[in-house]
Formats: sequence, structure tokens, C-alpha cells
Amino acid sequence: MNSKGSRQSGRRGFTLVELLVAGLIAAFVIGSISFSMSQIGRSRTTSKLRFDANLRADAALTALRRDVATVTRTDDLFYTRVLILDDSARVGQEVFDRDELVVFNTRLRPLRDISFNGEGYEYETQLRIAEDDYGSVLWERRDPLPDEYPQGGGMASPLVEGVVGLSIQAFDGELWYEQWDSDIDGLPTAVRITVTTSGNRGAADVYTAPRSVLRTVVPIDRVLVPRDQFAIEEEEESPEGTDLDGDG
Repeated sequence: MNSKGSRQSGRRGFTLVELLVAGLIAAFVIGSISFSMSQIGRSRTTSKLRFDANLRADAALTALRRDVATVTRTDDLFYTRVLILDDSARVGQEVFDRDELVVFNTRLRPLRDISFNGEGYEYETQLRIAEDDYGSVLWERRDPLPDEYPQGGGMASPLVEGVVGLSIQAFDGELWYEQWDSDIDGLPTAVRITVTTSGNRGAADVYTAPRSVLRTVVPIDRVLVPRDQFAIEEEEESPEGTDLDGDG
């Protein structure tokens, strides 16, 4: 009996210090696991938003590249146009490029789905960024048959949402220009387009969500020399006093 009683008296419970240490260790482990899980969730959300931004940038860049690549090429500058307007917008502490593009281009798909609409294959196309209830959106305006008002008329529709920046530059073979007017400068050799998009889920986080920036260069080749430019070059190259009409 004495031996059994001595063995039982040798067993003891945990002290208060041991319980406190065990509680701290358990809290630390649980906190670490919770933090890791929250980081995984946050990384997953960020990756999804960045993926959405990349998709939007690709869609916007594809549309812009298509419109520039199909610009009408003719030796009469009245029937072709590449107009780049340099602009920007300040949002908070940031400044975003908000350039505008107007081109005369060709499309095989008519604007209105009716049997006869009187539309040709040439269009006035204008692209710009505008703010609406859903945030920053790339808008496209298309007007059939180029007329005397190339910056008005036609149908305007939202093209890609989440586009916060648009930079367009023209290349003349030597330098890049922020502004360009083919009525004065002729058709450029190439056009460089940079698109900045946001992976926002709504209008509230347009400028705080992850972003994507994509750039492309669209060559404009196989262009005939404009008639008016050809006439000027002929006049400059002809000797003084030479009658180009052959009438003496």
C-alpha cells in the first residue's frame, strides 16, 4: 500500500507556467496558419485582377492595331486620314495619357445589320478614353463614308472597360511624334500604341487595382506618294524657268 501510494503521489499536473507557454505556442501556430492562408487568398485575388488587366490590355491593343493596320492607303490625302491628338488626365497624384486617334480605315463588316444600308467599306473611326458609371472605358466611334466632319457623327459604343491610359505616337522614319495630322504631314511610317489597363471589379477601385501595360508598333507600308506632295517635289526639282507643260 505504501508503495502504491508513493507512486500515485509522484504524478503531478501541468503548472500554470507550462499552460501559458503551451497556449502561446498554440496561438502563434494558429496565427501563422491564418496569416499564411490570408496571404494565399490575397495573392490569388491579385493574380486574378492582374490577369483581367492583361486580357483587357490585349483586347484594347488588338482593336487599336486592327484599326491602324486597315487605314486607307491612297495617293489622295482627302480620302485617307491619321489624326493623333495628344492629351492627358490627372487622377489624384497620377497623370495618365489620354490620346485620341482618328483614322479612315476599311472594314468588311457593315455597322447596321440590314439588307441595304448604303454604307461602303470605308469608315471614319475614332477611339478615345471616357469615364462613365463603370469607370474608365475605351470608346469607339464609327461613321460610314468619310465626310467633311471626320470627328463627328456615326455610332459610338464602349469597346473595352478598365482602360486608364492610351498613348499613341507616329513615326516619320526618323523621329516619334506625340501629335500627327496626315492632312499636313502625310501618312506616317508607323504608329506606336501603348495601353494601360486596370483589373478593377468596379468603379471604386479603377486606379488602385493591379494594372497591365502593353505596347505594339504598327507599320504603315506600301503607301503611294500623295498627289500634292508629288507635285511639290516635282516643282522643287525642276530647273527655274522650265515649262513643265511643254508649251515653251
